[in-house]
Amino acid sequence: MSKRIAKYTIILSIFASCQAFISFRNQSQSNKDEIILEKILRILEKDHYSPIVLDDSMSLKMYNLYIERLDYNKRFLTQSDVAQLEKYKFKLDDQIKERKFDFFNLSYELINKRVTEVELQYEKMLASPTVLENGNKSINLDPDKLRFVKNSKELTQRWADVFTYNVISEIYNNEKNQEKARLKSDTVKIKTLAVLEIEARDRTLKNHKQWFKRMKEIN
Repeated sequence: MSKRIAKYTIILSIFASCQAFISFRNQSQSNKDEIILEKILRILEKDHYSPIVLDDSMSLKMYNLYIERLDYNKRFLTQSDVAQLEKYKFKLDDQIKERKFDFFNLSYELINKRVTEVELQYEKMLASPTVLENGNKSINLDPDKLRFVKNSKELTQRWADVFTYNVISEIYNNEKNQEKARLKSDTVKIKTLAVLEIEARDRTLKNHKQWFKRMKEIN
């Protein structure tokens, strides 16, 4: 294993341990911290391929990877949220050494706040065909080409784009399926666009209800 691969393997492992922080939210604070810290230090101590040093450079790598995994699609955190977390980008090494979890506590609070914010809106956004008002504009959901939103208003608009894309994709797929079915049988009843749109919104709503339910179970 090359030194570079080994180092990035360790970074990924450290990140996985840090992510475990979210899973242990329901345990006592001291027990949770002890479990996570033990995992991180064990990873560092047992790296026989290419020993790494917990310094600012390593802190920055861990920070960038953590933020990427925390909100990869850029659908929750705002620029002000990221600015708060960015203060720690060269301090994660110190946080680990000093047995502190300020950064991870803050990241949990911020992401949970934004998830709740979206959760309070998504049913209303999918309650009527107005979700398709964005249908004539170009929608970019590529995380590599997106920036974090500026504020809650932009966050709502980003989710409107997400829902618009999901609904239109669902309609498109259902139209193709019923056209294939029609070619095979003259008795197939063709649904109108209005019906397909309602079904697409219902499907999108159901999927997101399940997603938010899973998020609550994790937290």
